[in-house]
Amino acid sequence: MKNEGSNFMERLKSLPLMLLGTLIGITIAFVAKGMWIDKFDWGPWVSSMIGGIIAYLIILVFIIMNRKKNNNGN
Repeated sequence: MKNEGSNFMERLKSLPLMLLGTLIGITIAFVAKGMWIDKFDWGPWVSSMIGGIIAYLIILVFIIMNRKKNNNGN
């Protein structure tokens, strides 16, 4: 039982990397767009960063809920 919990925690370690990759991807897209039109809009960029963080938190909640559901079924 203890090993299952530690495996779950090991899998959760990749989630911050998912968040980091999402935020970097959004930033690269906005910088490329800013270079294309010679203007960088901070408002949409900040909104996209916040949206990426919220999406990360929603995914994290679903993963934890699924893990709890699977543990209760056993």
